[in-house]
Amino acid sequence: MKNDLNILLVEDSISFAQGMELLLLQNPKIKKVLHTVNYEATLDLLKTNSIDIIILDLNFETKQFDGFIIAKKVKQQYPNIKIMVLTQHTRKHHFNRLFNECKVDAYLDKQLGVEETYAAIEIVMKGQHYIDKNISEMLEIEQWMQASKREQEVIIKLMKGLTQQNL
Repeated sequence: MKNDLNILLVEDSISFAQGMELLLLQNPKIKKVLHTVNYEATLDLLKTNSIDIIILDLNFETKQFDGFIIAKKVKQQYPNIKIMVLTQHTRKHHFNRLFNECKVDAYLDKQLGVEETYAAIEIVMKGQHYIDKNISEMLEIEQWMQASKREQEVIIKLMKGLTQQNL
């Protein structure tokens, strides 16, 4: 990973963004952290600044845009910028849309610790995707919730030690 990363936080919660900026700047490999609060400001800033990673919230206090719209537009115009979605809203359909349609590089829970955030940045900068363990667990639970009643019964019986023959 290069030692002079420029990161853009796209987050409408000023206090969260300020705290995140302070944490990110503790990492010696991060040179600069910039912050925008909306779609227009993000695209304007990208015209005049070299950014390696965008850390992007999904939900904003407006109906005009969201993190999906921002991610998709940024990847269309700046395909080499890595996008890490940082959110408190974990949904399977979000996951599918983010990775398949918007082409993001990481999906992180806002409750993530700073060390895991640094690790995610390193992985993404190596060209790999990253999904934090909290989100992976939530996606598994959501997938479980979508299983049919019969599928859930079979899984429960298998968890209790019954074999396929006993079912």
